[in-house]
Amino acid sequence: MELAINAKVICSDGESGHLGGMIFRPNANQVTHLIVSWHYEEYIVPIIHVIQDSHDQITLNFSREDLRQQPTIMETEFFRAPYPQHLYFESGWYTPYVMLMSNYTVQHEHVPSGEIALNHQTRVFARDGELGHIDEIIVNPDDHFAITAVMLHEGHWWHAKDLKIGIDRVKGIAGTAFFLKMTKNRLPTRPFQ
Repeated sequence: MELAINAKVICSDGESGHLGGMIFRPNANQVTHLIVSWHYEEYIVPIIHVIQDSHDQITLNFSREDLRQQPTIMETEFFRAPYPQHLYFESGWYTPYVMLMSNYTVQHEHVPSGEIALNHQTRVFARDGELGHIDEIIVNPDDHFAITAVMLHEGHWWHAKDLKIGIDRVKGIAGTAFFLKMTKNRLPTRPFQ
């Protein structure tokens, strides 16, 4: 099963955005959820709801309304709080202490404990430097959606190439970055087709 970042997501009643990323459980090497971006929200969808996939499209087994009922990955909280401020006036005098109200926002990420979110910003590093970012994750649905390979987008847009790197060549994952066991010159020389 190919999980391509930005692939179209189709629900039973029509197109429902695109794949913005996925949630990964590193200690079990498996993808547990998809992050579906639709109408300025990013919904967390369990991967078991995927019924069909292709390189550029993922079909889910529920409706758009069911998608809207899924939890979102980011929750934004708005609140007002006072803060002390000195006010200066043109006449040269000022008030020593005034409480003004200010608006604040706080964002909370809803990723299950022990799991990490992978998206188009997830970087891949060889032992001797950065290679590029992840375009696609390939999973085996028969093995609890274990990751078998990552598709790497390497280089600038005019010299870019996509490389398929087996999960056995990944040394580890820290934060939102994949670290490979090899150096850049040990990568496959031809692009993946």
